Amino acid sequence: MRLLTKHQVAEILGVSVRSIDDWTQRGMLKVFKVGRLNRYSLRHIEDFLKVRRGTLSDAKASASEARK
Repeated sequence: MRLLTKHQVAEILGVSVRSIDDWTQRGMLKVFKVGRLNRYSLRHIEDFLKVRRGTLSDAKASASEARK
């Protein structure tokens, strides 16, 4: 698992570090504590992007419809 700093996440998502802090506090981004430091999983950030773009929810909806 690759862990990223909030500065790296902000760069990947194209937002400010303050947005990362806000989204973390709201529970929109999952944070891992490494000692006293907060780190973010690259996989979770990729999933967050998919949800924001609507592709993850579409894929889950298609999978649940296929099971019916």
